Amino acid sequence: MVLRLGYGGMVGTGERKRRVLLAASLIAIELVSGMQVYLTQTILPIMAADLQAQSYYGVLTGMAQIATFAALPVGAQLVRRYRIRPLLMVFTVGLCVGAAVCALAPSVAIYLVGQVLRAFAGGCLATISIGAVAVGLEGRARQLTLAMIQGTWIISSILGPVYAATATELLSWRWAMVLYLPVLVVGRWVVASQLRDHRPRGSGALPLASVVLLAAGLALTIAPAAGGGKIALVIAGSVVLAVGAGRVLPKGTFTLRSPRHRALALLFGLAGTYFAGDAVIALTAHDRLGLGVGQIGAVVMAGGLGWALVGFVCGLRPARDPDAFRRRAIAGLVLIALGSVVTGGYLAGGPDLPALPVLVSAWAMAGAGMGLVYLDTINRLFEEPAQPDGLDLETVAGASIMAESVAVAITTTLATTWIGTGLGLVPLEARHATIWIVLAVAPLACLVPVVWRGPSGRQPVRERFEQQRQPG
Repeated sequence: MVLRLGYGGMVGTGERKRRVLLAASLIAIELVSGMQVYLTQTILPIMAADLQAQSYYGVLTGMAQIATFAALPVGAQLVRRYRIRPLLMVFTVGLCVGAAVCALAPSVAIYLVGQVLRAFAGGCLATISIGAVAVGLEGRARQLTLAMIQGTWIISSILGPVYAATATELLSWRWAMVLYLPVLVVGRWVVASQLRDHRPRGSGALPLASVVLLAAGLALTIAPAAGGGKIALVIAGSVVLAVGAGRVLPKGTFTLRSPRHRALALLFGLAGTYFAGDAVIALTAHDRLGLGVGQIGAVVMAGGLGWALVGFVCGLRPARDPDAFRRRAIAGLVLIALGSVVTGGYLAGGPDLPALPVLVSAWAMAGAGMGLVYLDTINRLFEEPAQPDGLDLETVAGASIMAESVAVAITTTLATTWIGTGLGLVPLEARHATIWIVLAVAPLACLVPVVWRGPSGRQPVRERFEQQRQPG
């Protein structure tokens, strides 16, 4: 008996079952990986209080980002050179070892070692998992799997904070780090067992120059120092990071050369702004306002759920033309800014209200704003331009990943360094208030690539859209 599955041609019943099991396992792994992101975010202030490591926020964030930077090109090249099945299991073991080291850490230094192991293994697994989708599935099966993988973030935005808060309250943050690992191991074992990887082995050099530059910038930013020395290191690190960002993204991104260059610039600013706030909101809730882990989980969940739900609706009804995209992007950026304004205003002595509903409302607003603009920005990247812009789809795909990764690494490291140290000059209360003022202004800078109309501007794209609507 043979059955047709998507665009993959005629396949037997056994092959169809294999693909279904592979797809289901990949979706389940993405769900658990999403929960892992929210877990790390939720327990960070609890762990820091336990290990007396609040001043290490920037170091913890920065070292994890350095490890992730190193992992992205390494993982991509390993997929070219070796079979995916053993790679999946090797780096899954590495991730588990890193989590165990974190859970058993008697000090922040040991926790940092585990965090670096987790981040490096996780970065490699991210690229290896994409390789598993590309190699193991095809046609409509691949499309549906990728769509479902995106949809898992709706569930993980709820389950991740709930799991983190529940496990931490009932047991401890240490148990929360490891209880979910058996599910992850079983899922990846199923993927490895169902994967058919018959590609010839490739070769290639690791593109380490840009990685080293970005890692050096982060290292300068988080390097221990005091007073003027710390300020000088942060400024130097920021300059190096800016140069590195310019090197890894296509030329013309920050000069807004074409619609797709502008979309890349918007993605860079959008990811940097939102995820900096996402990194800080739990720290503000715990360190500044004294909320417990369950309440922190509620705040984190509000933002993730707002993004996932609004993003899902916008994914079903994407912006149909540049003007519709522009209106939706402006509305989304305004909501992100308002979320930061509400948070900063409350910290600065706003209305006498309980902290939890204020933070939940503010961060749900910011998440909804991200949902309004994020997916449409991605869609804009993959639209064929009316006039050639020198970018092919492979370049755009790689640039979109790097734009997000670099922006998040830069802004989250700077934001958490500021919260953790204040550069040795600013007290804790002022650190939280000032960072939210900056995050309220940052979305306004993101408006520039939205409203900018370059030489390849509006009319040709609009004409192409109208032509596509005409029958025949």
